[in-house]
Amino acid sequence: MFPILAYRQNEVIDISRNSDIQLLLIDKLVDVKPHNQAIDEVKSELWPNLNEYLESRAAFEEVQSIDVEIATKRTKIQELNRIREHPKFQERTVRDRQTLVIDQIENAAKLVANGIKKSIEPDSSAATLGLTDEDKKSAVISNFHAALIEGREKLSADIEIALQLFEETLEKSRMDQINPWNEKKESWEQEYAEFLQTVGGEQEGIDIQRTTLVGEEESLKQKRQEYASKADGFNRLSTARNQLLDRLDQAVQKRFDERSGAYVQLTD
Repeated sequence: MFPILAYRQNEVIDISRNSDIQLLLIDKLVDVKPHNQAIDEVKSELWPNLNEYLESRAAFEEVQSIDVEIATKRTKIQELNRIREHPKFQERTVRDRQTLVIDQIENAAKLVANGIKKSIEPDSSAATLGLTDEDKKSAVISNFHAALIEGREKLSADIEIALQLFEETLEKSRMDQINPWNEKKESWEQEYAEFLQTVGGEQEGIDIQRTTLVGEEESLKQKRQEYASKADGFNRLSTARNQLLDRLDQAVQKRFDERSGAYVQLTD
């Protein structure tokens, strides 16, 4: 049973016209504090991760947008690749790859030679170990140190000879293999340039278009990577947030049901 509440006629009219007052009236008849407490608890859990959730959602949406752009670029690149299936374009691709590998081999050879040269420099050798006057009084130490120096000098001399043979072998290969290849490459480049002129402006710009598109695709991939870490957490945060929102809906519904029940009893 609800308690009897007395109101003047004007108050009754005001209550009938104002839903907020009606709600307050119902809340006087039922205990909604537990429901309000449950609602506040859920809201307090929703707030802390709101910024992280919004950032991850924005990053997730950005990644999706970037993926569409990447797919568009890739489709255009594939279209250009089909055009580039002409033998001349394929030959150019092979030669570019060969040029790259030759340069890598040349650089590797230089690195090997420089590394070996540096390893036998006096200031990088254990033979530069300085002996104190007290150390030199020991015949064992002095003789052992002298043997180390002598061994290092012999090793250095042998390595210098080996390095000279190494350089001579590379130079001979450059003369026999690389120089003739470079001469042919110049001829190929001339033929390729003439070919581009004959096929017209559209195909002449294929390489430029493709290079631009590839560069744009790489930039998009890098941009995507910047957002990916935050976007990766979106599903987890979204699931957790949806669970909290479900709890909030349930708490609000329970409060509504409590009030609704009271309203039904009042109006019966």
